[in-house]
Amino acid sequence: MDDDLKNFVGSHEERLLQAALSSSRLRTDLINIVIKSCNVLKPVLFTHADVVLELMNQCDKEFDKDQEGSELTALNISFEKVFSMDILKMLSASGVGDVDDEVKPAVLAIMNYLHNIEYHQNAIYSVKRKGGDTASVTAVMAHHLFSQLIPGNKYCINNRSRNLPNVCPCQQPNCGKEIKAGCTALGSGETWHGYVDILINDTIAVSVMKDSEGTSDDENPGPSAQKKLRRRSSCVKRLLLPNPQTTHVPKTNVVAFYAYMSQDFPNPGASHTLVFDTVVTNVGNGYHGTTGIFLAPETGVYVFSWSMRLFNGEYHRAELVHNYQVMGVAYLYAPTGDHTVSETIVIQVNQGDDVYLRTQVGDNNGDIESGSGGRSIFSGWKLN
Repeated sequence: MDDDLKNFVGSHEERLLQAALSSSRLRTDLINIVIKSCNVLKPVLFTHADVVLELMNQCDKEFDKDQEGSELTALNISFEKVFSMDILKMLSASGVGDVDDEVKPAVLAIMNYLHNIEYHQNAIYSVKRKGGDTASVTAVMAHHLFSQLIPGNKYCINNRSRNLPNVCPCQQPNCGKEIKAGCTALGSGETWHGYVDILINDTIAVSVMKDSEGTSDDENPGPSAQKKLRRRSSCVKRLLLPNPQTTHVPKTNVVAFYAYMSQDFPNPGASHTLVFDTVVTNVGNGYHGTTGIFLAPETGVYVFSWSMRLFNGEYHRAELVHNYQVMGVAYLYAPTGDHTVSETIVIQVNQGDDVYLRTQVGDNNGDIESGSGGRSIFSGWKLN
């Protein structure tokens, strides 16, 4: 790597980097923001997360000690106070010949990109000029831009993306590279969960594609005044939390869950995720009782079964959803007395997929009953 980097000493690419680092754009002030409210506490998927941001006040006075006691106002923060300038100043003044070992891979990746920037630009522009669809643009951006700026050039595109090409669609000479696709699931079943468009180096999420679904998993989507996240001792708020209860799947590869509603579910309305909060069995820790969502810990063929109990005059349609696709529906109308309906389906599920029950649009009235006289339940297991 030392020799590779030394090849750029005194080069055109080094001068481009120094010019960019000397640009006044790096001296632009930043305006910090905080989360005003969100629907993080509601049982919605990551793709339907809703956050309201506002200008950051002088949260804990972390960046401006001189304004202690003054009126809270939006805070401008200089680039130098947020990012370490030592490396940038060194590169700007001395170039790439004497960088520390820990930053050499990152600097070399940038230099290689600058060396081939015309090739990568032509690849991106060629797809744009041809009016490529969203999947083609995603593929060329992942391969010719995002991944090129990091050591190792590793990326992964959401394998649920429709019409994703198998090879790069740029048609540039010496390209035709395989497009890397796989599971890009992020988040936690206890909060938000979903699939980002591109993962860079397994850690950086990139969003470039529009969600094709227009519906929400929550009857009243969007932030709620009661869900505001108040200021803490730190200005940083973490939204995607690991599930502390998750453990490794047993070596037997058994995956199974069974849960029921601890009480009646009051008038859920349409398109409302049904939460079965009492978890009796959860081998593999795939089911999350606070959200009602099952996140498959392993790929396989799964059986899902659910029962819904209704009483005098109540009627509902409960549909099983797998990655936003409805796989089965159970309908029940209870004109008088106590009635129960059950449904069972068998489907292929991949690791990281989500499966849950929700009420269907229309044909919903009254509570969903669950008590000592009869439970509304949800269960599932993997066939071995």
